[in-house]
Amino acid sequence: METPRLAMRLPAHVLNGLAVSLGISIIQITLALTAGKLAALAAATGAICASLADLPIAPARTWRRVGMGALVGCASGLIVNLLRESGVAMGFTIVALSFCSTMAWAWGPRAGPLAFIPILALIFTLAAPPPASTAQLLIHSGWTAVGALAYFSWAVLSSRVLQPRYRTLALAAALQALAALLRSRAALLSRTDAADGTPPLQEWIRSQVSLDERLQAARDLLFPAAGEPHTGPAIAVLLQAVEMRDTLLAGELDIELLGADAPATQLRDRLREHGVRVADAIDAMAQALRDFGMKVPASAASPLAETDIETGEAIVPHPARPTHVPQAATAPAAAAAASIAASAASAAATSPLASMDADVAQRDAERIGDAAAQAVARHEGGAGAQADPAQVAKDAAAAARARTPARVPLFASTDPRYPLAVAFYGRARQMVAVLARMQGALRGEVTPLPLARDELQVFISTEGWPWAALRAQLNTRSPTFRHAVRLSLALGSAYFIGLALPWASHPHWLVLSVGVVLRGNLEQTLSRRNDRVLGTMIGCLLVLVLAQFGAPWLSTLAFLVAVGIAHSFTTARYLVTAAAASVMALMQAHMAAPDAHSFGVFERLADTVMGAALAWGFSYVWPWWERRGIAKLNERVLRSLRTLTTEVMRLPDPAQPDLKLRLARREVYEAVGAIASAAQRTGAEPSRVQVPMYAFAEMLTRCHVLMAQLVAVRLLLARRGAQLESAVAQKALTDACVALHHALDNPGVGTSPQRGAPGAAGAPVVVSGTVPSEDVDHTAVPAALPDSAVLPWLRRRLQLATRAARRVGLAAQALNAAAR
Repeated sequence: METPRLAMRLPAHVLNGLAVSLGISIIQITLALTAGKLAALAAATGAICASLADLPIAPARTWRRVGMGALVGCASGLIVNLLRESGVAMGFTIVALSFCSTMAWAWGPRAGPLAFIPILALIFTLAAPPPASTAQLLIHSGWTAVGALAYFSWAVLSSRVLQPRYRTLALAAALQALAALLRSRAALLSRTDAADGTPPLQEWIRSQVSLDERLQAARDLLFPAAGEPHTGPAIAVLLQAVEMRDTLLAGELDIELLGADAPATQLRDRLREHGVRVADAIDAMAQALRDFGMKVPASAASPLAETDIETGEAIVPHPARPTHVPQAATAPAAAAAASIAASAASAAATSPLASMDADVAQRDAERIGDAAAQAVARHEGGAGAQADPAQVAKDAAAAARARTPARVPLFASTDPRYPLAVAFYGRARQMVAVLARMQGALRGEVTPLPLARDELQVFISTEGWPWAALRAQLNTRSPTFRHAVRLSLALGSAYFIGLALPWASHPHWLVLSVGVVLRGNLEQTLSRRNDRVLGTMIGCLLVLVLAQFGAPWLSTLAFLVAVGIAHSFTTARYLVTAAAASVMALMQAHMAAPDAHSFGVFERLADTVMGAALAWGFSYVWPWWERRGIAKLNERVLRSLRTLTTEVMRLPDPAQPDLKLRLARREVYEAVGAIASAAQRTGAEPSRVQVPMYAFAEMLTRCHVLMAQLVAVRLLLARRGAQLESAVAQKALTDACVALHHALDNPGVGTSPQRGAPGAAGAPVVVSGTVPSEDVDHTAVPAALPDSAVLPWLRRRLQLATRAARRVGLAAQALNAAAR
């Protein structure tokens, strides 16, 4: 296989940091050679401020955000320069600047870099020598604007050049998050902790949040480019990844009805193994995207293109088995032949008719697969053969299967659980079918998109700076407003304390430490506090080592490298950013005043420790605890579920795009993800104000059960809707929609006593390590198989969805009560 270039192994944030560092380096070096050192430092200030908004985003967003960042940075720098010698007035200016900049969070996370630019402009402006006159002040501001404008041009150019790579890496990150979610579901089935020791249920919640974020990041990069070369397959893979998530949700409904005997245990184990194999295949796709981009060579795609000899659908190879065709084989037929033996042991092993003995089932599958692979190999070697290799494989497999002795099946056809086992087998095959479409799109096969370009655009996250969003946060009940007040008071206090300290040469360093540590919630503040202190120590040690060489060019090089590293890891690994930022600050101060006796390392350490402690203390000033926002989060979840149920409870029309349903589904995922994020944040809060984790877990569990039931209804209608009588089915759906809305709005106080129903006294009702499911009597399962009697299975699923909706309503009430 071709070895990918080193650049292809770089993640998006590192690639973005390299581009930032290169742009600032060009600007600073060019101006240092043409206009002098002080002009270059001033221009670097404008460039670095503008660069905060330069992220791996679409070009149309890059020029808007970087342009706004450049304007805000230049304006803030000018204000600070005008008032820097005013003492008290400067302190109040810091308070006003920080309050106004923090209110930018009213526009959401996209405004995060914009909110920090005024603080960074303040730090860099105060680090430069004070201008001796108004003329010098204007000259300094002019060079700052030149640097900002130059970086704006560079950002637009680099964004367009790197855009294809950003899109590919965003898709790879989304696939990696999907694979992690599959593994977390497998861990729930096996009740084993994650690799880092996280309990299964918490890992599942964390995986859900991560997947939501990465899917949206991929949408924001790919959907604006719909219609451009190479984006069609990437968009197809992304849309199928969303379908895979839906299929996964519905995949394990009713799992507890199987019982705990040997056949049930075997089926659970095989479902878990199947999920892990699918996750391995998706991980392999993500790695191929990182290594080769969208032009994945056939040798890299062939391990992903596998055909199940029973279903004819693509499936994952068993990791322990070698392929029968050399890796150099590139034809689709050869790739299919190479995987036949392995694929027979995956989805087919979950069939109710599969052998109860897992080892026997594996050997049978391998024997059948070997026969099929050998038949294809003989066919490929024959001259003038016209038959389809896939058909040759299936015929040979059928003949080998007929010669295989009968085995004791997992479930006899007379077993009441047999219809359920058939349903599980069908769900495993549905996952295989979705995986096949993902793999086909990755290999470049023509894959029609279910949505037009204009329809894709509505899934892109909001952009712009509407005043309505800002006005909505200008009240004392707003967490953004409270954080703005808290941060502005903290920064003002830090500045005045810095002036009073014995080492008052860099009071802005204390301001910077408070500004980067104090976050909008306690969880992030504590994390930043620890990383900031440790990172500063590492950075100061690096500066002490560099100081031994004393070469001026080395200081400039270290400064420019530190700029790129600090930018790269701001959200990925803040400890690295803190270390690089310390190097950057110390080197900038040294370049501005090269005659200074020292780099100010010990002053930097003291300011960092004091700033971290000050930020930690101010995090308890007028705080916004998570419990205050629970009611709104619950309201959003219930509202989004009502919208989704309305869209699901309709017979699908193949002639009409399901745009509204997809939008409603995304809103539900985002609303539930907001609940999960609140659950993560409240864990760091004082125990007296924490919302109990069991209340969050109950709400999340019930929401996912209802979503799984709705997904199961949608998949049933999409795959078997043609077998239903339209009038009867539509009436059942309409009645169910009314019942679902009533259950969400008026869940009542009564519920069945099955495990997992909301407790009366607020006791924990979700056990760590359990799979969200619904307990129903075996008699509720139709005796007929799903393929032969669709309406009874549909009615059962609608009844379960209504029960799940009632439990969501009760869980929301319990969560609201726990948050009071």
